[in-house]
Amino acid sequence: MRTSEGKLYKTSDGGATWNPTAQTRGKRFRFADPEVGWSFFERELQFTTDGGMHWNSRSIRFPANVNAWTLPQSDRGYVVGDHGMIYHYRVVPVSYTAKGVLEAPAMPSQEGQDR
Repeated sequence: MRTSEGKLYKTSDGGATWNPTAQTRGKRFRFADPEVGWSFFERELQFTTDGGMHWNSRSIRFPANVNAWTLPQSDRGYVVGDHGMIYHYRVVPVSYTAKGVLEAPAMPSQEGQDR
């Protein structure tokens, strides 16, 4: 994947040709595996669960803009921002509650997948 002027391109032939797949405001992308990837623009998460063929976005009510993130697994991530903001993303049951929890889209779990 590469970006150019907010457009996302994908290649299936080792880079000989590139085809547009989506438009995004984020300039950096992280992929946990061949299917799940994230990009952020301020407080908006842009994500794919099918290797970049389709992208969705969700505004998340972080207390500050996202400056950096890591996505070590498809169901686990970390987000940091100004003023010491640190959030840990993980998939939890719908009924889970805790102070400061923010709703975010659930990514596919690594469990049960042949990798």
